[in-house]
Amino acid sequence: MNHIKGMLILTAALGIATASFAEGNEKGVGKGAIRVAIRNAPGIDEVEVDFDGSVSTDPLDAKSGAQIDVMYVKRFMGADGANAVGGVLGGGVYFSGQSGEDNESEVEISTFGLIGQAGVAWNVADVAVLELLPFIGIGASSVDLTDKTNTFVFESGTGAQIMGGIKGGVYFMIGDNIELGLEAGYTASATGTTIEFPAPLPDATAIFSSGGFQGGAVIAVKF
Repeated sequence: MNHIKGMLILTAALGIATASFAEGNEKGVGKGAIRVAIRNAPGIDEVEVDFDGSVSTDPLDAKSGAQIDVMYVKRFMGADGANAVGGVLGGGVYFSGQSGEDNESEVEISTFGLIGQAGVAWNVADVAVLELLPFIGIGASSVDLTDKTNTFVFESGTGAQIMGGIKGGVYFMIGDNIELGLEAGYTASATGTTIEFPAPLPDATAIFSSGGFQGGAVIAVKF
């Protein structure tokens, strides 16, 4: 549940950043860009199960997965160009795959969702741009749960995911319209679903959580 609390704090930070940098860009020199990022996704490290009012929380052995983001991003820089500091906003879609296991079960989660980010950017001598960005996403998940003990019948189903984090990035300008970048930070997620047990047992709800380091590479095409 600590992952979820952290994401609520990041949501507030995202709102503050958006309000600070969503002003006009009449003098701005920033271009809009389509960014594609490929990064690792922290594995599922905890599950909370509510079975007929009885709640238990168990650790899982996390297996690192992957995440792909495709976003439209716009920087709001000053007229000075080099060494200018300003804001950055972005939004798009993400796809992630995560997994985790213990001695009794294994879970694999695939998610497609919407992601948004807002933060600050610094143009360093027209050579590179540094960014600091909180981000948040929501998505629909496919949950594949394998029971190693053959005590329940749930194999696959759907769920909902909320994810968020904070990242820093450095982006190098390649000509006028291409940027290559590296990003690193912390991200967390929580995915809820239902586990079906044989009758007459009631169904259980489960929340699978993850949290940890996330890093990756970015290519951006500006226009």
